[in-house]
Amino acid sequence: MKWIFGFVPLVLLAGCCAAPSLDFVLAPCEVSIVSEPPGAEVVQLQPLDQAPVRLGTTPLAEITVTVLRNLKLGNLDAVQARDLARHANTVVVRVSLPGYETFEGALRTDARRPVEHRIVLRPLSAAESQP
Repeated sequence: MKWIFGFVPLVLLAGCCAAPSLDFVLAPCEVSIVSEPPGAEVVQLQPLDQAPVRLGTTPLAEITVTVLRNLKLGNLDAVQARDLARHANTVVVRVSLPGYETFEGALRTDARRPVEHRIVLRPLSAAESQP
């Protein structure tokens, strides 16, 4: 019975030290993005240190974006896991327009139909808009 006390920590240690693993599917989805006011630049932020992709200027009607689906994470550190989970089944965008606060967030997607998102940008105060 004493051997179990030596074996359990080894099993736990082996599980903690396993190599990080990541499994996912990239899938196209359609979204529409409307901003108030219109004319804002929309950029899709990518996971895994990939370059952002410029999607265009609002309003954007039924544009195709790439989404992480079926995400499975194993032994990633907390920061990596949180960043990747943020991108799962969503499109993460930055919406910006001079004179307004930049919006950055994850927008819901649906594999079966386009999803429309309306983003209201808040004007910067006079103090915030000066360099």
